[in-house]
Amino acid sequence: MIFKCDLNRHFEKAGYKISSLEEIHTSGATQCQYFSLLLRDGGKRFIKIGEKVDFEIRNLNYLAGIDFAESPRVLAGSNSERKILVMNYATIPSLGYDMIRLFNKGSVSIDDLLVMQEGAFDFLGKLYLLSSDKKILPYPQSLHERVSLSLAMLRNLKGTSIIDGHQIDLSKIVDIPICITDSGSCPISIRDMCLRLRHLIIDSDETSVRKIIHADFQPPNIVGDENRAIRVIDFTDMVYSGNPCWDLGKWSNYIKRFHRVAELRALGQDEDRQIIFHKPTEFFFLEDKNRVPTDFLLIEEDARRKFRNISGLSEAEIVTVGLLSEFIVNVYTLNRHCVFYPHTIKNVLMYIRESYQKVVDQI
Repeated sequence: MIFKCDLNRHFEKAGYKISSLEEIHTSGATQCQYFSLLLRDGGKRFIKIGEKVDFEIRNLNYLAGIDFAESPRVLAGSNSERKILVMNYATIPSLGYDMIRLFNKGSVSIDDLLVMQEGAFDFLGKLYLLSSDKKILPYPQSLHERVSLSLAMLRNLKGTSIIDGHQIDLSKIVDIPICITDSGSCPISIRDMCLRLRHLIIDSDETSVRKIIHADFQPPNIVGDENRAIRVIDFTDMVYSGNPCWDLGKWSNYIKRFHRVAELRALGQDEDRQIIFHKPTEFFFLEDKNRVPTDFLLIEEDARRKFRNISGLSEAEIVTVGLLSEFIVNVYTLNRHCVFYPHTIKNVLMYIRESYQKVVDQI
């Protein structure tokens, strides 16, 4: 953690004339600190420090070099984790996050949500027009690599966590079968889910369509500028040659279910009382009492239609690999939530089992 007094010294040394510096608390899962910097001339800057900021700086420099993104300003800290990223502040910094949250509360219309979604996919389409580059490989490039990395991290989890009063051994979480009550689904462990989908995952990586993909394309990374034009931010996880269905899976998974985890992270330690967790002996039993918006099918169909127009993929691949990506997104994030956000574990377990079933039903 870096303190405001340390930041002030960095900015003053770099010639910034500071009026105020305030920390921003977000719903993000990355271990970063964010600040808003107000300058005496009325200008405003967005400050980001912490995990993987080095990668975002590198990616933004690459995109700025081809006139796609704003050039980052960087103040060097004591090490790579303390480099300070300085960007212009978005006029509406939480546009996407707020739209989904308010839509699920009934305060935003589906028409307004679809306008936001259209702007986000239009921006993504411009990213897909760039040439992919297989020489730059900072992150897992394939779905299979993401699954393998996820299982390796989950196998190395240590300690226990308390979920709805039940003590869970995290080292065994990947092997305990999960069942959603009233769904008709059989209990199955995360490891077995991944094994049963292994061939589909490997086949999905054989697509001839490779793009520079955003790789963290979801509503919290959608902002609005001064004339309400929609932009996508946070290029930390950008992949230079990847399957674009990962972006669709990340987006759809957030709108369908993962927005609830984002809100739990923003709220702190309160668990989701709409998900009931039972662990009698050898199984996780999960029951979801949450109301799902009836308009979701229309939103999902609209997202797939827009994605088809920008991705160059077939309808069959978009549906199947999009659903598969939703499942892998959930598996990929479980380790981080076990370590940093244990009050969200039951949600992520629920979403892994639910998204797995969607893939099985599709194939």
